[in-house]
Amino acid sequence: MLEERFDDVLSRYDIKVHSLSRVRSGFLIEAGRSYYLLKRAEGSERRLEYEEKVTDFLIASGYPNVDQPIRNQENLLVTEDGAGERYLLKEWYKGEECNVRDKETLLEAAANLAQIHRILENTEIAGSPDYNEAFLLEEMMKKHTRELKRVYSYIRGKKQKNEFEISILNSFSAFFEQAERALEAIQKFPLEELLKEGRKKGTLVHGAYTYHNILFTSRGIATLNFDKGGVGLQIMDLYYFMRKAMEKNEWKLAVGEKMIQEYNKRNYLEQSQWELLAILLSYPEKYWKILNHYFNNKKSWIAVKNIEKLEAVREMEGKKRIFLKEVFSLSF
Repeated sequence: MLEERFDDVLSRYDIKVHSLSRVRSGFLIEAGRSYYLLKRAEGSERRLEYEEKVTDFLIASGYPNVDQPIRNQENLLVTEDGAGERYLLKEWYKGEECNVRDKETLLEAAANLAQIHRILENTEIAGSPDYNEAFLLEEMMKKHTRELKRVYSYIRGKKQKNEFEISILNSFSAFFEQAERALEAIQKFPLEELLKEGRKKGTLVHGAYTYHNILFTSRGIATLNFDKGGVGLQIMDLYYFMRKAMEKNEWKLAVGEKMIQEYNKRNYLEQSQWELLAILLSYPEKYWKILNHYFNNKKSWIAVKNIEKLEAVREMEGKKRIFLKEVFSLSF
């Protein structure tokens, strides 16, 4: 039984376990009216302490629904079992993950992100790490653009090309032009100034604000897993959340406009944030992901779903351009 497997670990916490079941991110524990998540402890002690500081700060600032780490009876964040495996216990919730195909749910999640960002704008939390993706934006965009070109050159050099590869060749020019324009724009953007300001204020980001980490519960929205965040640009949280949501909703203008409006009502977007959001959304990230997956896996056999994904991205391209033009006045 699972309870017996974790008896030693759980005995070192002041909770009375009623039931324990396996879930996607670990093991869900029901203890009366409270819920906890037991999971493998990943990252350093410093990283776990950072997560604790962030959740403590949010709770103290009036945002209680977070997965606060629980210290054991020895006041340690990590508990080892007899085999030396490291475990972390966190506050948890029962609820439904954010439904990215439900407009009202997306709007609530966008408003929730704005609320969190306002709290995390000035934190002065000691030891906060940098959110590396924000500090490496230009380098990442350069790397992805080089990889797009490498895939194109590889396919052009093949004597025999399958349906998937022909589709890449036929679509490449338009997507690569987008990538180059976005890269040129990010190189001109005053990124260092914004990052310096964020460091000075101690502005934190969630780092992984995706539908998996947003739970709709009877107590309101719970926001989980702050372990990938740090000092950075909060607009990147909105970008990652919006990009995934817009891809799932085929870049419907009404959905994207309302998401931004809901966020903006609660956390006003400065002009520089608007500009950076536009640049990030304009980069053909989904197209790059498909080509990168193709290049790094067996090329002799192409799954039907990969062909479907590529065709879906090509079909949605027109809607994406309309969205970028209407909301950000971007044209290609």
